[in-house]
Amino acid sequence: LFWDASAESLGIGTTSPAQKLDVAGTAPNIRVTNTRQITWSGSEKLGGVEWHTVDTSANGPLTGASIYCENSEASTIPSFNIVFATQAHNNASAPIQRMRIADDGEISFYNAAGTTAKLFWDASAERLGIGTTSPTTDLHVYHPTSHSEIRVGTSGSSDSKVPAVSFNNTVVEWGIG
Repeated sequence: LFWDASAESLGIGTTSPAQKLDVAGTAPNIRVTNTRQITWSGSEKLGGVEWHTVDTSANGPLTGASIYCENSEASTIPSFNIVFATQAHNNASAPIQRMRIADDGEISFYNAAGTTAKLFWDASAERLGIGTTSPTTDLHVYHPTSHSEIRVGTSGSSDSKVPAVSFNNTVVEWGIG
């Protein structure tokens, strides 16, 4: 353990830390240990990393992003889910969940509010859901208020190319373009 007072840097396994915290060694690991001895109820954070600024020139200080481990089970043993969260520019509220990797391998990408999974990988069934967290086929596309469409084209403009594949579940209609 080495403290470089002039650079205000801590070295673990090195006497010349290149960052504020520099951990050196053969395949070094950093461990975050939660010491609570409880019956887990769900949604408890077990630890994480935050990117924070104390800049008060706008809405600061604020935390702009975080990665943390969260329990999602009511049990005597916690589950270990990794959550990635970010905050919109210049917003002083807490970061919003953007992606979650569950302990069973399921991966969810969330809407702008961070409340609804809009892209979901079901690891046990090896299926991808867009707009659904219960995909029933290898690729399941769902929209609750309009027909789901898969578009393959060469332009980003919605009216410049006819979709290569289009299915409509509200009316018996299909086309290959």
